[in-house]
Amino acid sequence: MATPSVLKKMTRKGHVSSPADGIVSYDDAECNASYIDLPEDFEFVESAAFDEGFDSDKFYVPVQRNGCQTFIYSASLSSKAVSLVCGPITLKDDKWSEEEKVQLTAFGSELDSNGRMWLCIFNRNLVVSIDLKSKNPIVEQEIEVFAPNDICIDPRDPDILYAVVGKKRALFTDPSAGKVKMIC
Repeated sequence: MATPSVLKKMTRKGHVSSPADGIVSYDDAECNASYIDLPEDFEFVESAAFDEGFDSDKFYVPVQRNGCQTFIYSASLSSKAVSLVCGPITLKDDKWSEEEKVQLTAFGSELDSNGRMWLCIFNRNLVVSIDLKSKNPIVEQEIEVFAPNDICIDPRDPDILYAVVGKKRALFTDPSAGKVKMIC
């Protein structure tokens, strides 16, 4: 993987995760930033999610690799260690072929305090949840919505999940039951 020019000015502090993960971390003291090189075969990263109630030291990143398979990585805020949590994320519904179950383009993501990661799966018109506590890559819930792009949990009511979809916004009044209301 080519090193971006901005990294050439930095001192490389070395691997902070296992070389098997293919991830290297860099620090830049001048701008108080850290950079993570993703595995060589990564194809796309669109979002990251954090919830202090679930894990106050880590944020979670859905990464597409291996021909658009989605894997979830965690990155520690304190040690900057990066590790693979689970993947490839796999749909459970039998209406999908075995290939379609793992060929997922994850866009927006959100994390709740119970360790459920919500992902917008754009190419399957779904919002799905993954249980990060169990590290099980099988999707727990699949909620059908048109072209989901981004998602957030209502800070006043964690039982309400919002997703930006197509040309409308979707309000999930009870995400655990998969109930969706469309709002224009």
